[in-house]
Amino acid sequence: MISSYRCLYGQIFAFLITISTLLGHAEAVENKVAVDDKNKMATELMQELELDKRVQKALIANEFLFRKIPTATDPELQKKIKQLYTDALETYKKTLPSAQERIIRGINSDFANTFTSEELQYLITLSKYPPSKKLRNFLNSQSFDDSMISAFQDAKKMSDKLKKDVSELQLKSKNTLEPKK
Repeated sequence: MISSYRCLYGQIFAFLITISTLLGHAEAVENKVAVDDKNKMATELMQELELDKRVQKALIANEFLFRKIPTATDPELQKKIKQLYTDALETYKKTLPSAQERIIRGINSDFANTFTSEELQYLITLSKYPPSKKLRNFLNSQSFDDSMISAFQDAKKMSDKLKKDVSELQLKSKNTLEPKK
């Protein structure tokens, strides 16, 4: 009788392990589905917010870094500098698609990791309402960009003036430090 209890106990234990394993597998599958669903919802939210356009616009705006070519007094040196900047701009333009894809994947992952499924669904729903669309249009407008750029332009003017002042100071220093003939 004891051996039959042991056998029954062993069968129950094996059954429980099997059920536990199946439930664990089902939970793992459910979690994967939940993660996939969150990624899909994060992608949908990004599309609703037109973040791909914002990313593309930001990447293209960075081209200004390659357009302001420093000047040199030596024409041959100026030509080489210009070629370096031209080549760098072309290289940068070639990287834009992969950079955009990388940034969008990163934002998508951040959304999926930051928000719950319920929060993502709420944000998607909210983004479809007219006031949200109106806000998004404003945030994508030239007027908003101009407002944001004005701070950069002010800092750029100050930086340019500083560089000019430093250059003038260096010139004066050279003049005063050179031995008189």
